[in-house]
Amino acid sequence: MSVTRIPAWNDAEEGDDEEPCSKNNSSRRNMKKYYKSAMHTLTTMLDFSILSSPSFFVLTCSGFLTLLGFFVPFLYLTEKAISMGMDRKIAVWLVSTIGLTNTFGRVICGWISSYESVDAIVLNNASLTFGGLYTVLLPFLPYSMVSYYLYASLFGFSMACFASLRSTMIVELTGLELLTNAFGVLLMFQGVAAAVGSPLLGKFIYVIKLYNKYAY
Repeated sequence: MSVTRIPAWNDAEEGDDEEPCSKNNSSRRNMKKYYKSAMHTLTTMLDFSILSSPSFFVLTCSGFLTLLGFFVPFLYLTEKAISMGMDRKIAVWLVSTIGLTNTFGRVICGWISSYESVDAIVLNNASLTFGGLYTVLLPFLPYSMVSYYLYASLFGFSMACFASLRSTMIVELTGLELLTNAFGVLLMFQGVAAAVGSPLLGKFIYVIKLYNKYAY
């Protein structure tokens, strides 16, 4: 079932004949009906039976794992660069570089995926793989300001595809009718991952007391 609107309060119990009552009682009854209809909408949007689809289940797991580390460079890349010897006034622009390339990347990825010959899922997977590989390799590369800014640019661009192609991938895997429900479930798992991923790494860095290659 696809949810395309929030139902009105009288959708929850159609056909009920209202009896004459006081203004307060009528308002209370309307609020109860609206609450029921809103809960019905929320339940429909978070219909976990959609996870029985193997392709969507894999997409959900992929999104969860991606969001575990998605915000790590935003939070820790500057401190990592400073610990390697970069001047703080220069290092603070690394996050801005990620944001700038991410903005342009979303537009470019959307434009590329509009071509019929381009598979949005393949484009997304290639971008995530590239961004992940460069993140793994960064701590092992010789330190230089160029390498860190190059990483920030490439990471921001590659993550843009992941952000801009989610709806397209869901439609390809589940169909347009289930877009609302599937998107809600996917965002719920991604939200949980985003909430716990960065604090977990922060705790790990606090334990080892160093922004070294093992943290990445």
